[in-house]
Amino acid sequence: MKDSLLLYDYNRVNGNHTQNVEYSVRTNPDNPIFKGHFPGRPVLPGVMILRLFTLCASDVCGKDLMMQRTVQSKFLNFVDPHVHSELTVHLSISEDEDGYNVGAELKNSTTSFTKAILRLIPAP
Repeated sequence: MKDSLLLYDYNRVNGNHTQNVEYSVRTNPDNPIFKGHFPGRPVLPGVMILRLFTLCASDVCGKDLMMQRTVQSKFLNFVDPHVHSELTVHLSISEDEDGYNVGAELKNSTTSFTKAILRLIPAP
């Protein structure tokens, strides 16, 4: 699937339930966002990583979700779209009466880039 900003393509690799869901992600290094973040040394913005987690969780849950809060986020390494064009998102989602608790990680075969715990709720 393509996101509306054309920043990345993401597709579910496995998991038809909410535990241990995996997505393959391909970044678009030609996206204009990288010209400003940062000129000469492009880095995937942290807010776009959190957005990617929300998009993947929305796909799993079958509804548009939005972030209520970030419980925890750790940006461990930079994502250079020219070097790290193929990534993986791992999700673990639990639902309660008001929304969803999401554990998420962005990584490739050798490096963990971001780990987060998010609180998502249905979008209005």
